[in-house]
Amino acid sequence: MGVATAGLVARRLLGYGMDPATPVAVIENGTRPEQRVLAGTLADLPALAAGAAANPAIVVIGDVPPMRAPMRSFQPLPRRRA
Repeated sequence: MGVATAGLVARRLLGYGMDPATPVAVIENGTRPEQRVLAGTLADLPALAAGAAANPAIVVIGDVPPMRAPMRSFQPLPRRRA
């Protein structure tokens, strides 16, 4: 999935002139309780992908990763009162 090709994608985008400071996120197990998001920049993408545990994961590049806080797809459920 996205993690396996992240280094290649980053090199090509940088080679075509994309700003190294472009926001990126690697999202593991999206929409699941064990979801984990690794955020950084396009220049960081190979290292972020290397830090990802395994698939399934998706790589998001551009203006979307900074919108993560207001658009959380997974919120822990409130604790039940005893």
